[in-house]
Amino acid sequence: MKQFFLLISGVFLLNTVMAQDVWVSDEIEAPLRASPELNSTIIKLLPAGQRVTALDQTDDYVKIETEDGEQGWLSNYYVLRQRSVHDKFSEINQALQSAQAEVTTLQAEIEEKNTRINELEAEIQDTQSSASNAAEQAKSSQTNLAKLQQENQLLQQKLSEQNENVAQLSRALEVAQKQATDERARYLSLAKVSENAVEIDEKNRQLQEQAVKFEKEAQLLRTENQSINASMANKERIIGALTLLGGIVLGYLLTVFRPARRRSSSRYT
Repeated sequence: MKQFFLLISGVFLLNTVMAQDVWVSDEIEAPLRASPELNSTIIKLLPAGQRVTALDQTDDYVKIETEDGEQGWLSNYYVLRQRSVHDKFSEINQALQSAQAEVTTLQAEIEEKNTRINELEAEIQDTQSSASNAAEQAKSSQTNLAKLQQENQLLQQKLSEQNENVAQLSRALEVAQKQATDERARYLSLAKVSENAVEIDEKNRQLQEQAVKFEKEAQLLRTENQSINASMANKERIIGALTLLGGIVLGYLLTVFRPARRRSSSRYT
């Protein structure tokens, strides 16, 4: 029974040791070993103040697990059961920075509030200085209101007159629209007549072009006829000249041959 009690107590103590947060001492670095022996392999060097988890322990060593899941044995000399000064310093430093930031924010808010207070004080002074003029402004406003009401009545009267003018213009517009419809019908009729006139003008233009063409051809024929007449006149002159020349030659030949015949006839007699 006593042995059973001791066994239960040992298991309880073992569970108490396991899965506890411990800290690396404030030494510069602590060697993490592969086994709980002084001459075992050093896995890595842990920085001072690092939080680790204790899994098991012997008389001289504690088996720990780092935050990145790496396990090893650390000498009890480097293990602290409470938060290290380095860890506390980091937390205090962060708290100090946060407090300083909050102080800066509060100072900015205080300055903003002071500025707003100054603005409100200035507005109060302006309001107090303008309060004396409020009654006079109210009286002036009433006078202006009466004037505006009178002007409004005049505008209402002008509006009524303008509505009557609009009605008259509407009637005139209807008449103008009817006239425009009639004018459009007349325009369409004239447009049809204009189309016929355009067609006639086109035919006249074509006939005039043909007349000009015929005139040019007649002029060309007259020119050719004149050329032919001139050529015939030249030929007639040449024929006359040749005829005259032939007569002259013939007369000459006759004068040459007649004496010879006379001499021959006298010789035979």
